[in-house]
Amino acid sequence: MSEEVNEDEIIPELKRGKRGKETAVTKTRHTFERLNASCEDSESIENEMKSLWKVLDACFPFMEELQGVYSHLGYNKNKNSVAEEAEGLEMEVNNVIKKAERVIKDI
Repeated sequence: MSEEVNEDEIIPELKRGKRGKETAVTKTRHTFERLNASCEDSESIENEMKSLWKVLDACFPFMEELQGVYSHLGYNKNKNSVAEEAEGLEMEVNNVIKKAERVIKDI
């Protein structure tokens, strides 16, 4: 990251990117949960599980960069908030995937 950070430009841009990626994670997670509830096809569940990991992985770079900018600017409260949000999102995804693994085992 460069020494000069234009927070009026980069923070809103990163927040927009993060929000878009979080929306993709949420939509994919909901699709995944509906698929798990149907208990129909283990291959479809496994494919959707891969998709969920993929969108989650795409979300983290935005969160990490935003944390870096906040840290660089000394906005530790905001940095910690984004870190907690990332941990919560990952925990939600892990919980859904654990449920899916149990569903696959029962199919």
